[in-house]
Amino acid sequence: MTEMQNATPTPYTDEQKKTVKTAAMGAIALVTAADPGLLAALKESWAGSQVLAKAPESIREILQDGGFPTPPQASDAAEREQAILEELREATQILQANPTDLEAFRAVMTEAMEATANASKGVAPAESEVMQKMQAALNG
Repeated sequence: MTEMQNATPTPYTDEQKKTVKTAAMGAIALVTAADPGLLAALKESWAGSQVLAKAPESIREILQDGGFPTPPQASDAAEREQAILEELREATQILQANPTDLEAFRAVMTEAMEATANASKGVAPAESEVMQKMQAALNG
């Protein structure tokens, strides 16, 4: 991952930071949920979190701000997936205020999703499918 720096930091509101953070954590959770199993989930969550921890400073600051995000309320897996995809779309809209941040977020999320999916026995078809949906949301 290339370290990208902001020339001028863009101030984001607490609510905007929360949206970006929730989207990032939700993306890792979606990939993890796509390939069930307790040990796999632990390996995958750890792998994705390690990528987020090494994100460029501007993104890492957003992700580290505040407490752990509250996952979207959903009645089932499909509704949860749609909520997280919407969070990713909103996060990219927020980060458009600073193209460097947007580019860094997209790169970090792509790397985090790939690391998550590959952490346990390679990429399962269900993981690949959900990752394609998230890429579309990130690039949307």
